[in-house]
Amino acid sequence: MKSASRRPVSQGLFWLASILFFTSGATGLAYQVIWFKRFAHVWGSSSLAFASVGASFLFGLGLGAYLIGRYADYFDRPLRWYGVCELAIGALALVIPFEIQFLIEASANFYSQLPDDPLWRYLVQFAVTLLVVGPPCILMGGTLPLLIRQLTARDGSIDQATGWLYAINTFGAAFGCYITGFHLLAAFGLFWTNIGTAVVNLLIGVVAVAYSMRIAVHRQEKPTSLADSPANAALGVNWSMVGLYLAVALSGLGALVLEMTWSRQLALAMGGSTYAYSSTLFVVLVGIALGSLIFHVALRPAASRPWLPVAVIGMLAVSCLAGHWSLPALSVMMGENVKLRTTPAGNALLCSGAAMWLELLPSIAMGILFPLFVHLTRESAAAVGRTVGDVYAWNTLGSIAGASLTAVLLFPILGTAGAVALAVALYVLALLLVLPIGSWAERGLALGCLAVGAVIVFCIQLPQDPMLTNIGMYMYGVQEERMQAMKGVYFAEGASSNVFVTRVGSKQASLRVNGKVDASDGLDMQTQLGLAYFPRLLNPTAKEVLVIGFGSGTTSGTSLLFPDTQVTCCEIEPAVYRASEQGIFDHINHRPYTKTLSYLLKEFEKNNPGKAPSAEERAEMERQARFRVIFGDGRSTLQGSNKKYDLVISEPSNPWLAGVSNLFTKEFFAAARKHLNPGGVLAQWIQTYNFTRDDYMMIVRTLLTEFKHCGMVKLANGADTILLASNEPLTPTQEGIAALQKLVDANPEISQDLKAWFTTTDLRLLLLRFYTGDERTLVAAIEDAPSQVINEDLNLRLEFDAPTHLFQQLPPENAAREWVSKEIQSDAWTQQLASSVGIETNSPEYHILQAEQEVRGTQDAKLSVDAKRALVDKAIRHYQDAISLKPDHSEAYRGIAQMYSAKREHDKAVAVLRDLLKKRPRDTAALALMAEQLVLAKQPQEAIDALTELVKIEPKRRETLARLSNLLVEQKQQGKAIAPLQELVELEPQNAEAQGQLADVLLTQKRATEAIPHLRKALELRPLSQNDPTKPAPPNIVWANNLAWVLATHPDAAQRNGAEALRWAEEACKATGYKLEFLDTLAAAHAEAGQWDQAIKYCEQFLSQAQISRPDLVDAARSRLKLYQAHQPYRES
Repeated sequence: MKSASRRPVSQGLFWLASILFFTSGATGLAYQVIWFKRFAHVWGSSSLAFASVGASFLFGLGLGAYLIGRYADYFDRPLRWYGVCELAIGALALVIPFEIQFLIEASANFYSQLPDDPLWRYLVQFAVTLLVVGPPCILMGGTLPLLIRQLTARDGSIDQATGWLYAINTFGAAFGCYITGFHLLAAFGLFWTNIGTAVVNLLIGVVAVAYSMRIAVHRQEKPTSLADSPANAALGVNWSMVGLYLAVALSGLGALVLEMTWSRQLALAMGGSTYAYSSTLFVVLVGIALGSLIFHVALRPAASRPWLPVAVIGMLAVSCLAGHWSLPALSVMMGENVKLRTTPAGNALLCSGAAMWLELLPSIAMGILFPLFVHLTRESAAAVGRTVGDVYAWNTLGSIAGASLTAVLLFPILGTAGAVALAVALYVLALLLVLPIGSWAERGLALGCLAVGAVIVFCIQLPQDPMLTNIGMYMYGVQEERMQAMKGVYFAEGASSNVFVTRVGSKQASLRVNGKVDASDGLDMQTQLGLAYFPRLLNPTAKEVLVIGFGSGTTSGTSLLFPDTQVTCCEIEPAVYRASEQGIFDHINHRPYTKTLSYLLKEFEKNNPGKAPSAEERAEMERQARFRVIFGDGRSTLQGSNKKYDLVISEPSNPWLAGVSNLFTKEFFAAARKHLNPGGVLAQWIQTYNFTRDDYMMIVRTLLTEFKHCGMVKLANGADTILLASNEPLTPTQEGIAALQKLVDANPEISQDLKAWFTTTDLRLLLLRFYTGDERTLVAAIEDAPSQVINEDLNLRLEFDAPTHLFQQLPPENAAREWVSKEIQSDAWTQQLASSVGIETNSPEYHILQAEQEVRGTQDAKLSVDAKRALVDKAIRHYQDAISLKPDHSEAYRGIAQMYSAKREHDKAVAVLRDLLKKRPRDTAALALMAEQLVLAKQPQEAIDALTELVKIEPKRRETLARLSNLLVEQKQQGKAIAPLQELVELEPQNAEAQGQLADVLLTQKRATEAIPHLRKALELRPLSQNDPTKPAPPNIVWANNLAWVLATHPDAAQRNGAEALRWAEEACKATGYKLEFLDTLAAAHAEAGQWDQAIKYCEQFLSQAQISRPDLVDAARSRLKLYQAHQPYRES
């Protein structure tokens, strides 16, 4: 008869334990998601904060597995103690929300006391977080060894239940990730999801304890293994297993490095919403669970054979290599299928598919490795609790290092490719530690694995063009023509995001954070400048300014233009700031980095080598240093500071991004309110594109819960808005505006900003055009909303709702942009604002504003054509009223002309502008508009005359030079186009199109020698290697062909270059598939190079095709063929 200890596990116990462990896996992952999000409200969303929270969570799990695992083998009813752990976890989880809330409320007292040194800050955050989440995490970590002990017979195999339970628990974690990340938090918020999860833990505990009372008590047999020897008992370490445990730790480190790297890479491929991160984690967990299940079902018999770890880690390494090199294709796939993401099901399917392609196979390998490592300990089944606890603890030790170091150190130093390569190298090293090397064959296998692993690591690190993965194809689609014109000028993989700056032409610089454009010198300029100017118009004496989000630096730099202003900027990613330090945005941001103390000290050292500044000199530099940048989370910095500000400018990225929505909650607005001086103003940027009316109204409603007064500024044709908030009335005063106007008029940089991007330097007009509503307007617009919900930290409404509409074509009635354009406009407010700034309602300025309001009304997509025409006619009447009060009002005349143009009555527009130019012959805006209307009216020569006159007045205006030269070329007046093109090239030497066009017109004028350097420069700026052979030939193909022809046929031997001509001709032909128009040049180039057979061959090919499609070219080609047959090259006359 068998002893009690050897009785097989009953089916009822097996399946009950499996169900319970599946459920507790789900609750554990739910807690991870909930507590990570909640601690972001304490420490912020920086990489350092996430590292400290993640490490503390993992530390608790590993410590619990290690400590409880050492006692699990001695418990008579491990299931009962598992139940006790679950009860304790549930009880502690009920308390944790209140502990975290206490930390948030106390943050003002302790956050500012945190050390500036990143290491010490990390350690303090780690310790505080561990005090909160450590106890339940320790208990969670102990549940695995307890249940494995319960389901493993003491005389059985050590891997009898390990693979199964690890798989079941991880499947539960995957389910918890899905149900929490996609449904529970969106429906119930953080608090109630936490409470519900805790109740589930309590139920698990009750069931486990109750059922354990029915289990017969096993007779205990003290575990026997090397670990019980007297030499090792004191330290509790099995020294014979150090190599294996080191391999386990290395695999844990590699796993976390890969998981965090995949998270970054998939954010680049499909966007960084909370759903994207949840799907990324979900796929990893499913893969690990599948791997562990595969081991339990199929691989246990082979667990002792060396080929198994070789195959598993080999699969991981090869799939990591394939996944990494397929990232560009993955980005293109997401870009080409943007339309599939318009439905929740399509979006989920596409994102899950992308995550599976990158993560599934390596994750399956990870899942196989854990039970395999347990088996390789070769311990007795009687010690399975301690063994599993040890393996889990060592694995978690490596994971802690991965969580702590990957984003903070590895990404900035090695980049994501280097991180993947390092992870694979760690797995290869782990493989070498577990492979036997007793025989020569075994040593040969180990060396072979090392060699193959080294090749894979090398291949992963080979450079890739960041253009392929960092331009946000998931959002903007695949824009091949724009990509060809785009040039990368800065790239960095930072701790929290990738930063890529692209440029089209000499300007059009865009700063992309994880692919999405966050700042630019084009469409974003009104917003970037408006955030600095508009809140100041309502608080003219502001001196202390906080800016959240650096971007291009324009908002911070513009704020510094005002005397004695101190600006503090919080930027979560240092690489964003470093991009500005490269000078990329110097032409728009007023160089704020030159106002920092570090910059001034460097300049002093440069000018005074070897000399330290005196106390007086340093004090003067500190006085001049009016800009300070803090690399960290803006919200946590604000709520943890005791400092107050006159202006708080919140300029984050889009609220659909995970973490960014924390800057649109009631709690953030409360923190901003508490940190404003009397009369202080909060300026909150909000998009209207890809955004629903209900979400926008929710933000307005949330803001009004904390501030008495609120207003809206509409910018960029309503695509961007600024919500202004204060506890003082947000109505400007004539005195304040007058004082600021004097400052603006005296400051050329401010005047230039306003004139270039807002068309006026008159601050009164600036307010009346863009400040479209006060709190009465906003309250009236939202009071009838079907939902009165507000956005709070605990309900996460915006974070979960905004991404669901990102790719949808919103109907006009639910689109924020249409709602803002239609509803946030009030005649009463406009009249009140005009009165407050001293503009009479019967003044030209007021009539202009009324006309502009009618024009904005025409942008309503739901209006009929007749309704839009009626609004256009009303706008014309308002402009005419302005002219009746001021007969030479340029803006009114131009407004009428634009309205006639909108009605396609271009002749009338021209007539109006002629009347204006009689009064103001040097009105450059009128001349530019006149030229445009003359082209539309089919009067090109008159348009040329207008542009020529405009160039005389403004000879350095790039846009005019480009328009004039293009029009002259279109009208076959190439000789006259040379002068404006030469001026344009001098102003923009990096403009490839201008260089190429100038060369083309020079060639038409038989000035080939002058054309050569321009052709070479154009091809240097737009190399043929950037072209897509499947698309129509871009202009650089023609430039290459023209350059080849000139170098092959120039009458001056000093200008000819046969080798170079042949190279360009061959590249042009290869790029176009040897089309007719390029064969003649190729033949001439071969002739110049003395390759007569090739010259004859291609000339004959040209002739055979030209006889069909271009008979006009045949005679000249025959003449050249005769020359080639006589071994004579062709020369241009």
